[in-house]
Amino acid sequence: MFQSEALTEIIDTLSKNKLRTALTGFAVAWGIFIFVVLLGMGNGVENAMEEGFGKDAQNKISVSGGTTSEEYKGLQKGRPIHIYNEDAEILEEYFDEVTGYASTYWFGTKTANYKDKNGSYQTNGIGADGLEMENLNLLQGRFINGLDILHNRKVVLLGKTPYEELFDKDEDIEGKYLKIDGSSFLIVGVIEYNNPWENGRLLVPISTAQNIYNSGSDRIHNISLIVDADLSASKKLENKIRGFFGRKYDFRKDDKRALGVQNNIEEYGRAKGVIIAIKLFVMIIGILTLISGITGISNIMLISVKERTKEIGIRKALGARPNSIIKQVIFESVLITSLAGYIGLVLGAVLVEGINYLTKGGDSSAFLNPTVDIKTAIIATVVLIVAGALAGWLPARKAAKIKPIEALRYE
Repeated sequence: MFQSEALTEIIDTLSKNKLRTALTGFAVAWGIFIFVVLLGMGNGVENAMEEGFGKDAQNKISVSGGTTSEEYKGLQKGRPIHIYNEDAEILEEYFDEVTGYASTYWFGTKTANYKDKNGSYQTNGIGADGLEMENLNLLQGRFINGLDILHNRKVVLLGKTPYEELFDKDEDIEGKYLKIDGSSFLIVGVIEYNNPWENGRLLVPISTAQNIYNSGSDRIHNISLIVDADLSASKKLENKIRGFFGRKYDFRKDDKRALGVQNNIEEYGRAKGVIIAIKLFVMIIGILTLISGITGISNIMLISVKERTKEIGIRKALGARPNSIIKQVIFESVLITSLAGYIGLVLGAVLVEGINYLTKGGDSSAFLNPTVDIKTAIIATVVLIVAGALAGWLPARKAAKIKPIEALRYE
């Protein structure tokens, strides 16, 4: 344990070389600062990704019709490929990996009126299961249910944006009607999407949408499949789905434009890979910057030892042991590294928290809660102490080997 006199001596030594000490500490502080900020930013991107995928089923495969890009069996390219209600039912029955589905019919942007207010909003027909798959937040009323779809009821769910634009604040929607392109729909609920840009939608029962806007045809635009499969199995299932539709509607199964297939399992895995790469890059940059600072401290300590050669020789002549010399030099190095590192750590954490405060409640879905947790702070603390000890070890050993008689002759 160091006595107070030893600590006072170290502080006095550092204060005599203020500029050198400050510049040396700055390298370490900058390395930790960059490390913390980049790590916080990486956490923000990862949190946003987890939030986005967590609220849109990770184990989902979406299928939508397209246009053929190749000739097949004498049929010309450029043919539209449509999918229908029965296709979703067959997929659930035919493939064991499919545990549920939801169909969607998009019928474009429609004008909605309530009293003297109006606006244009994306309007979709959706099945009851689709609402569960979207993981929506219900703000008022209820969701569309199976009876609404069975009886082709003219009911509508308002997204948060049309509700706020057409209704007074906190107005109750019970028993009220919304006109969509002149047709009256009973408002049954108000919903909020987890992705803010989706909040400007109106949702009606898919059967109602097909009857009104598609002349009673059961054509749909998208099928969302919930699957019980890992990445490898989901890729095989994707190929089987393409094969099924290719046989049924006469197009090559490898014609990517004929059938749109989005594999959330694959997308999630790819996004996770990018996040891991970003974090690895951040760690490498932080470590390299820190090594640069440690090297600087080690060089400064070597210079300091050289300047104090005569002093160290006198201390050894008076009975100071090599271990005490080593401890003092290492402690001096650890002190510089720790103080400078903590300054960088605090400033980095303050900046990250400031960014978190400024972005909180915003509409950005690419950045969420860019904080640095206590685990990172503890790891940084340990790294700082070890780094300081390593930086001082070589100069300390050199100081311990100084012979008193040679030191007294040193000029």
